[in-house]
Amino acid sequence: ISETGDHFAGKSTLITVLWGAVKPVHAVILLDGKNVSFPSPIVARTLGIETVYQHLALSPALSITDNMFLGREIRQKGFLGKFFRFLDSKAMADEARKRLSDLGLLTIQNINQLVETLSGGQRQCVAVARATSFGTCLLYTDDAAVDSHRLQPGAPQIIVRR
Repeated sequence: ISETGDHFAGKSTLITVLWGAVKPVHAVILLDGKNVSFPSPIVARTLGIETVYQHLALSPALSITDNMFLGREIRQKGFLGKFFRFLDSKAMADEARKRLSDLGLLTIQNINQLVETLSGGQRQCVAVARATSFGTCLLYTDDAAVDSHRLQPGAPQIIVRR
């Protein structure tokens, strides 16, 4: 879902409510026809909702792979992963590469390069790839990404893309 509208129209507020970061005062949220509420973003994530904010929420000092799996690292199988929480760096790098390739971002040579070395468009792809790796419903709020689809300037709109 992409949403567009004038400045201060409530776009970010709507997304934070849908993502569970803010509780609505008077609202009904339906997900697959069922009334739901999200007391926190973690609960929204368990239902497959991911958000990509305009500022992208990436850590520039971390690698692409580290950013994509931040807080959801893949552990090694067996004793080392279960008890010592060793990470499966190869599995995370392979998945990161696959997700970026699925989005058509083939210009990155090193999946372990720091995010601060990427262009703005590449950073945006990393943020979208991270969200699509874990979510089944993507809430995306970057007005510039959907500017060309704006039908009535000034009118808030929601655009759904598959």
